[in-house]
Amino acid sequence: MKMSPAGKDVTEMDTEVKRSLKLWHGIVALIVSAVLIFIAAPYIFAPLGIWGSLLGEWLLVVVCIAVIRFAKADVRDIFPLKTPRVVNSIGVVMMWIGVMLLEMALLCVIAVFFPEQFFGVQSGMQDQFMGIPLGMLVLVVAVTPAICEEVLFRGVFLNSLERGGWWKNRWISVVICGLVFGMFHGDWIRMIPTAIAGIVMSYLLLETGNLFYNCLFHFVNNLFSVLSVYFVQQIFSQLPPELNQGTELLESTQMPLATVGLYVFLSAAAPACIYIGNYLMHSKAAGYRKKLFPSKRADIVITLIAVSGILFLSGLVIMIYGMFVSPPILSL
Repeated sequence: MKMSPAGKDVTEMDTEVKRSLKLWHGIVALIVSAVLIFIAAPYIFAPLGIWGSLLGEWLLVVVCIAVIRFAKADVRDIFPLKTPRVVNSIGVVMMWIGVMLLEMALLCVIAVFFPEQFFGVQSGMQDQFMGIPLGMLVLVVAVTPAICEEVLFRGVFLNSLERGGWWKNRWISVVICGLVFGMFHGDWIRMIPTAIAGIVMSYLLLETGNLFYNCLFHFVNNLFSVLSVYFVQQIFSQLPPELNQGTELLESTQMPLATVGLYVFLSAAAPACIYIGNYLMHSKAAGYRKKLFPSKRADIVITLIAVSGILFLSGLVIMIYGMFVSPPILSL
């Protein structure tokens, strides 16, 4: 029997150190994080502005580390990081493109039925970004959440669901983690697309066993939002006074049907992006199929064509109809 210098069995010591997280460990981490985000943040972090947001995100990491140390769990098991492969990373980005197209189409549809809530959220996001340098925005909104929030949700919480949950189906863990991730983003308008992204990121971690890929997905997703809002603001800020009514686009409380149709039309590419991205993400994975479209699986091609066709035709019809019934927002 191999002994440590302290006289303990090394096997016994390894067993002590490498414990798995229990479900309640993940729940405790979420509760403490919720207190920081929803209770402490308005009073402690908000007065600090953008630096308060940065501090609040990194405190989530502190909470996670404290829970892991208390549980005597293996950090490498909870935060699995491996050298990423280029082809797998390309697959993750393609999956993000597909998910983003679906989310934007869904948000446009929501805006038609709940315009005040939708444009209120959009206006709030624009106000948060106003006057902040682009580099700082990228750091606080894209880089930091891609690390800190993934450590909490896909690291500690998803691990506790997988190891401590009584269910056998991993999709239950994936969906629960995604929904909770969405709820942590406040109002229900933001919750829907965020929950969808959370489900996909949970799937990425369980499929690849590499935290890097869902961090990459999270980073690209938030970076796209930052750049979209930032450059739209920059464009309108440069307009001459006689054209400055273009800012009405940013403050509108009505989503033109033609715009909804356009996004639904574009989302027809989403099924192919997600399917091909998922294939590339599994590239050279042991036991995964080698062909993009396996033989004797015509149902895959039929399903992709059917879903894309429905989105394509629906978007086209809505777009054409909207051109005749929706009044233009701008009258330049």
